[in-house]
Amino acid sequence: MDVLRRRWLTMGQVTQQFEEEFAAFLGVKHALAVSNATVALHLACLALGIGSGNEVIVPALTFVATANAVLYTGADVRFADILGEHDLDIAPTEIESNSHRVRARSVSYTTAAILARCQRSWRSRRGIT
Repeated sequence: MDVLRRRWLTMGQVTQQFEEEFAAFLGVKHALAVSNATVALHLACLALGIGSGNEVIVPALTFVATANAVLYTGADVRFADILGEHDLDIAPTEIESNSHRVRARSVSYTTAAILARCQRSWRSRRGIT
């Protein structure tokens, strides 16, 4: 509650302490806290060197911030369908297919990243079916 009362939700001494402790927990030199996932996705794209001339494949069923984070870098967004209402992961056939319908979404030399949900691997690591 102290953080909320101080009005330093995304900056200040508590945030710096969190970053230091989180970095130590991960075993890395630095960690950076940001105010929201849009900023986190944007920084991840920049860290990967994504920019103009690249394309990034994202799920068609996603929050607008997923695509915006890519667009902020100057890269092109390519949407790929999901497996279905039972599984929100990108359908691999949407990426791998060479059919005319999905050619624009196929991985090519300009594809810099695929921002996909990690739903199945997240569930399996936690023993959830």
